[in-house]
Amino acid sequence: MSDGISHKQVVKAAVKKFGGNPNSCKVYNKSGVLLFEEDFNLIAPNEILYVALNGENFNYCAILDDYNLGRTLGVGGFGKVVLAKHKEKKNLVAIKFTDVGNELSSANLISSIYKEAESLKALIHKHIVQLYHAFIEGKQFIMIMEAAMGGELLDYLKKNKIMPEKTARHIIL
Repeated sequence: MSDGISHKQVVKAAVKKFGGNPNSCKVYNKSGVLLFEEDFNLIAPNEILYVALNGENFNYCAILDDYNLGRTLGVGGFGKVVLAKHKEKKNLVAIKFTDVGNELSSANLISSIYKEAESLKALIHKHIVQLYHAFIEGKQFIMIMEAAMGGELLDYLKKNKIMPEKTARHIIL
C-alpha cells in the first residue's frame, strides 16, 4: 500500500477496536482473497479489506455491504431481483437472490454452480449482462450483475411478434 500499512498493523488495529486473537486473524480483499504480509505492497490505496477476527473463512455477504439496495425489479418462483447502487463507484447493479434450499444437497451441484458462474464472469459482450459476483450464502444463491434497464427480449417479442432483421443484427452484433 502506498501509505505503508502492513498486515500486522491492520490486524493489530482490528483487534484493538473489536477484540479477538491477533494470531488467528485473517485479512481478505473485497474479492475474498486471503492476504499475507507480502501481498500488502500490491494493495491499492483506499482498498477495502475485511478482517476475520476469529480466523473464519471469508463471508461473501460482506460484498453486499458495498451496495445500497433499492427497489425490487422482479419477483419469481425462486427469488427476487433488486436494483442496487455501488456506494463508491455509483454504478447500478442488479442483485438476484435465488432460494436454493434443499437443491444444494450435493457437492457436485455446488461445484457446477461455481463453474458456471466463473464462465459467465469471463463472458464479456455488449449485449450480455455482465456477472460481477456469484456466491452461496445459507440457502440463497446470490448474483451481482450489471443492471440492464432496457427490458426483457422475450417481452419485446411477445408484444411485437416479429423482430426486423436490422434490429436483430443490432442486438446480436
